[in-house]
Amino acid sequence: MTKLYRAVSIAEWSDIRTCGEFRAAPPSNQGKWFAESLDDAIQWGSCLYRTHESFLVVTIDVATGVADQLFGLAMLDGIGPARYTEIDQLPLVAGLPILLA
Repeated sequence: MTKLYRAVSIAEWSDIRTCGEFRAAPPSNQGKWFAESLDDAIQWGSCLYRTHESFLVVTIDVATGVADQLFGLAMLDGIGPARYTEIDQLPLVAGLPILLA
């Protein structure tokens, strides 16, 4: 298993709690970026939400074979490695995300 992390808004966390999974939603209606480490997810959250509301960090365990199929960058935004799921790949990272911070 591969552990992935995501900084989420309060609204996204509420949606995850309601439906039990990640899904595309306004305003982006796009796929999702996931950090490969907790520290990197916190750093992205600090950058993305610095002028907006607070953020939370969630984690999810993904089968390594699935994680390896996702598009990845070794250094996203100068912060660290991340993987991206297109909208149609979101069911591949299904499972209830766990709130960390």
